Amino acid sequence: FGLPRRPVPGRLLLPAAVIPRKDPLTLVRALALARQQMPELHLQIAGRINEAAYVTQVQAACAALGVADHVAFLGLQSQAQMRQRYSEAHLVVLSSREEVSPMSAIEALAAGIPVVTTRAGGAGYVVDDGRTGRVVDVGDAEALADAINDVLGAPERYRAMSEEAVAVAERRFRLDRVVDAYLTAYQAVVA
Repeated sequence: FGLPRRPVPGRLLLPAAVIPRKDPLTLVRALALARQQMPELHLQIAGRINEAAYVTQVQAACAALGVADHVAFLGLQSQAQMRQRYSEAHLVVLSSREEVSPMSAIEALAAGIPVVTTRAGGAGYVVDDGRTGRVVDVGDAEALADAINDVLGAPERYRAMSEEAVAVAERRFRLDRVVDAYLTAYQAVVA
């Protein structure tokens, strides 16, 4: 909340490890498709890169699709570095095949960054499709690309999603709200 925003035009951020469950391969495919409409798009992947065989597979896909110069593998980041990454992100994109309740989506919304995500697990619950970002089917690179272009291609829609993201995060994810919700749930169980 209250993160100073200095978005770099076209900067997509995937705050996740480079592992099959987070499915950066689909995002790389989506990036190649989305760049046909918005050539300024580029991707930063901020997360562990210790599964060497899979990282090599993702890098090979980047090269094959002609986006290797537009994808940065940043590795694991400190909290201060992640604040910087969020501050500069134009859009946060999660291409996960499996999720629970993605903290990265919650952090992005709190910072006023719209999120494009998949319907994996709780991601579709965190992001309100059409209001705080876009939600697409798992593994669908074309839908992911279309959603990226949809959000970034309309400045008024982007601004509205940004404002709604902060409002929703304030209502649902501030610590005092979360504590109150847990307390209410526990009281209902005890009663």
